[in-house]
Amino acid sequence: MLLNAFDVDPGAAERTVELQWGELFELGIQSDLLVISAWEGVYDPVPGTLVQRLAQACNLDVGTLPRELDLTGSRVGAWISPPLQQLAGPLRWPAGTSTRFSRLAVVESPRLAGTGPWPVFSQLFSLLALLPLQGIHCPVVATPLLSAGNQGI
Repeated sequence: MLLNAFDVDPGAAERTVELQWGELFELGIQSDLLVISAWEGVYDPVPGTLVQRLAQACNLDVGTLPRELDLTGSRVGAWISPPLQQLAGPLRWPAGTSTRFSRLAVVESPRLAGTGPWPVFSQLFSLLALLPLQGIHCPVVATPLLSAGNQGI
């Protein structure tokens, strides 16, 4: 369900931001990049997490995905997969959904008490700023509210 949409003019090209609510595969989102969050280095498919949903719905094991760009050793603390259609494993989409994404990125939440949600959003925007410099173009990005699941931030 679309809750709100607004245009942003960053000085170059106009951009649109949409806020939607619902289950990922019921929203019909078409994106170049799906960004999710996880604890640093922990990609267990914990019930109720998007990592688990991707494993069940798409046969994606987030922890074993190859990394085209790995910035986990830096302050960015994130990585991005190569295009998913290049993967050897059988990627499948749930029946009856038009939701599709070409790549997956993971922003790793630090396990620091009292940090609040802001470090993970800083990491996300740092990653998005660096992608074009690496020749990775993802003009349409989808992301749930990061660190809101079992990370509880």
